[in-house]
Amino acid sequence: MMALCYILASVLGSLLYLPSEDVQEINRVYRHPEVDMEITASANWESAYDLSGSGKFRIINRNHNMHITLWYSHTASAPIAFLKQYADEQGFICTGDPTDTVLNNFNAGCFSAACVSGKVPVRLYLAALQGDSGLYMIEVKCPEDCFSQHQEQLKEVLSSLRVGM
Repeated sequence: MMALCYILASVLGSLLYLPSEDVQEINRVYRHPEVDMEITASANWESAYDLSGSGKFRIINRNHNMHITLWYSHTASAPIAFLKQYADEQGFICTGDPTDTVLNNFNAGCFSAACVSGKVPVRLYLAALQGDSGLYMIEVKCPEDCFSQHQEQLKEVLSSLRVGM
């Protein structure tokens, strides 16, 4: 009888088990539907393709406090020049020095920026990777109060970025 109770308790315990936050999540690849761009992130994120004609593909984390947008811009501009122009058009304020860098074997420009969205201070990370006839664009938005908490996650996502496959 004691053995039966132990078995039942074990079975019930396994059914009620809820994994803690430090258990590694299952990832999936999020692929832009029209452009050769993809990132890997948690499988419980949401994705949406902007049907307005902008060509932007958004990936949003489960807490809805980090948005990653991918798109391709046909332009002859250099990455930093294009990012500055884009930031000005969007009303973003550059908060860090624009940097020429290499991101996943592509020449790229990047910088951090800030804006206010719905009275909430927002931090941004913008990057432009040089393609054959334009730029692969990445915009990451996150409220100021949780941006630092997403740094590791952002590094992982950016390191998974694949373009021009």
